[in-house]
Amino acid sequence: GDSRSEFAAFRPLVEEVTKSALDVRIFGSWMWQAITGRTMVSASSDLDLLIDVANRPEADHAAAFLQRKTESGLFRLDGELSCAGDWDVPWREYLGDAPRVLVKSLEAVRMIPRDELWK
Repeated sequence: GDSRSEFAAFRPLVEEVTKSALDVRIFGSWMWQAITGRTMVSASSDLDLLIDVANRPEADHAAAFLQRKTESGLFRLDGELSCAGDWDVPWREYLGDAPRVLVKSLEAVRMIPRDELWK
């Protein structure tokens, strides 16, 4: 379809992201479709977002924002919180209560105790 009309659906989300002062980037199939102009998105595609956070309050704000947008049902959101390029954690996992969380860095993918996220 017309990529302009497809991306127009994101206008309300973009406006809310702008108001929220979050540093958000898109990756995954939507990014590749925007870059290449080829159809990469299907009906089952979600919108993959990477949000930069510097500390726990920013991460809490970003994860809560994503949770609210997901609950609205307008977008299927997936993605990660990225802390200063040190590690990325899936936002749903961040919101969970498991004692250990999956984190990714340039060097490794590993499980760490939740309380070590901000040390």
